Amino acid sequence: MKKYNLHKIIAGCLFCAAAVTGSMMLSSCGKTENVRQQEVRKGILVKPEGVELSIPGTIYGSLNGKEKVKLPLGTYVVRMTADGCNPVWETVKLSEPGAEVTPQERPVAVKASVLVKSVPAGAQVFVDDESRGITPCVVSNLDRGSHKVTFRSVGYDDITTSLEILNAEPRVLEQALSRNTGNFVVVFEPADAEIFLDGKKKHGFSPLTLTETAGTHKLEIRKDKYESVEETITIRRGGEDQKEFKLNPVSGSLTVHVTYPASATIMLDGREIKNGTRENLKPGKYKVNVSARGFDTKEEEVEISAAETEVLQIALNANTGKIILPVNEPYVTISLNGRTIGMTQPDPRDPDAAELFEISGVSEGTYNLSFWHPNTPKTEERKVTVSKDVREVRLPRVDVWLPNASVTMQGQVYKDCRVTPVEGTDRVKFVRKKINSDGSIATTSEEVLKSALKIDYYGDKSVYANPEFKTSRVDFLTYEDNLATITIKNLRPGCEIFTNGKSAGIARFTNMVLRVKPGSYTIRIAHKHGKNVKKPNQNYVENTNPLELVRGGSHTMNAPGAKILWIPDTKLVLKNGGVLIGKTLSESEDTLSIQTEPGSDSKRDVNRGDIARKELLD
Repeated sequence: MKKYNLHKIIAGCLFCAAAVTGSMMLSSCGKTENVRQQEVRKGILVKPEGVELSIPGTIYGSLNGKEKVKLPLGTYVVRMTADGCNPVWETVKLSEPGAEVTPQERPVAVKASVLVKSVPAGAQVFVDDESRGITPCVVSNLDRGSHKVTFRSVGYDDITTSLEILNAEPRVLEQALSRNTGNFVVVFEPADAEIFLDGKKKHGFSPLTLTETAGTHKLEIRKDKYESVEETITIRRGGEDQKEFKLNPVSGSLTVHVTYPASATIMLDGREIKNGTRENLKPGKYKVNVSARGFDTKEEEVEISAAETEVLQIALNANTGKIILPVNEPYVTISLNGRTIGMTQPDPRDPDAAELFEISGVSEGTYNLSFWHPNTPKTEERKVTVSKDVREVRLPRVDVWLPNASVTMQGQVYKDCRVTPVEGTDRVKFVRKKINSDGSIATTSEEVLKSALKIDYYGDKSVYANPEFKTSRVDFLTYEDNLATITIKNLRPGCEIFTNGKSAGIARFTNMVLRVKPGSYTIRIAHKHGKNVKKPNQNYVENTNPLELVRGGSHTMNAPGAKILWIPDTKLVLKNGGVLIGKTLSESEDTLSIQTEPGSDSKRDVNRGDIARKELLD
């Protein structure tokens, strides 16, 4: 074995180590330069927003959330993905050092198609509240995720379910529906009317069964010339309900024109209507009655149809006659059936005589005539009948005894006498009156020489003329039509009625009818024994508001102040010569109770033994 020197060996080792280290240092410097040159030759790949980007098959793999990455220049195939989308591939070329390149493609969202069915079919399908068809149907382009699907069908409950789309794989959604209907039977008249439910026409005749979804519905029933019916009905689930409806015909109309006379009274089924006025009537048959004083009554039946207008024209035939009245004196008031119609007028040829008085326009019937004068002691009465066979009636001369002078004969004075010359002689007819014990009036008549009498004539007869009556010819029909009527009810018989201060007569019954000329009227009710409770010095009461009456008008009233006017009904003549006047309250065998003044404190009980005579007051 050779022996080496130790320090030589150590020196040799150190040399070798230094050589190796130097070599390594030279090699590292070369690599750094090479890397620096490679970085200068890289491009920049930019990741699109919201996209995960990777470069499969390379050492780069996923970008791991980086927004940008430097890559050597060259061409790359990149894969881009996003949540709920299918991946997309794109070729990207990095050609310029340091330049940024962004892929243009984007991941496409996952879309799926679903076949939607229902049992039974025919339901309307809503996906996320949007109508997508009628089952069975295919709903396309559904995004991945959860969707709300609603099935809606008439007669069934609405059903809502969820649908989960995970991928693009087609799938089937089937839903069984739950029935939600009831029956509603509509019975209607006329049976051929049209039925509409919620605006849709339903075909069929009465009775019609409607099978519809439970809930409220608008029902309408229509028919031409009938009034429509609208009603909200409720259909119960599984219910069997029924309701009856009757349509009313649309009103028709009737207009009645009476061409003659215009004043005729028109009655339609018992109620009065106006001439020429349109009346709305339900379809059917009606009776029209037209009447007027002095005319034949006509009655016709007319049928009114729905929505139709009927016009009826009627002219009446006159049936009036004439009454001719010879009266001896002018200025005699004549009444027909209690109604004053005129006054006799002087004959132009003989002013002391009256010209013929004619009443025309008198309807068929029997009439009472009265002849009256302020100075006559007796009212003359006559009765006359007008018929179709006798249209003109002439009465025998009516002699009204009318005093015209005061006569002195043999020293005796006779007032209110009637003196008329005896033609062709120097004598006169001398008539004077006598009042009998029973109150009746008698006359005595004799012819004497004119020279035996002292005659004081009363003078011009025209002082008795009434300016309201200026003619001897009266059309009773026209006279009646130009008047107004006042009917007073609840009268006490015996009361005297005054119109505007003039007496209109004494009430014989509880009701009284007055015929007056148009105008304003104050009605006064008086009684000779009466007392006004509020005004004891008055024996009458009257209405405070005057009546306004027009031609042909009428007014019905209760007796004004009937409770205010206190009217006694009994007169007691006592054996001691006293007299009690009042109202009998009660009677017994021994006593009679009488109220002598208005008010309860005026009651007196009279023993029957003290009563000489009891009289009933009129």
